[in-house]
Amino acid sequence: MKLPALLVLSSLASGCATTAVTDSVEAVPDWFAQRSEELAGEGYPTFDQAQVLDEDVEETPWRKVEAKLTREEKRMEREAPGPVDVTEEEMRAWVAKHQALVAKGEEPY
Repeated sequence: MKLPALLVLSSLASGCATTAVTDSVEAVPDWFAQRSEELAGEGYPTFDQAQVLDEDVEETPWRKVEAKLTREEKRMEREAPGPVDVTEEEMRAWVAKHQALVAKGEEPY
């Protein structure tokens, strides 16, 4: 006797839930459709379209970046310190000195 009543109640409850879900789908705000299109990618350029640079423009940003990189590379080459002339003994002495400072609790620099 309890089983048939339970089945009737569960079917009634599921019908109400379906109606509530359907009603809430119809009550979607107006902006939702627009936002859905944006998320779908409509209105945005593809990566292929974005990579094509306008040939009519003389000075594209990429040329400016390339020129700056070339200029900085030349500056780095000019200001390069050259070969290291420190001997192994001098390096080991420097390390020992700084390790001793740290061991005493002092800052090495």
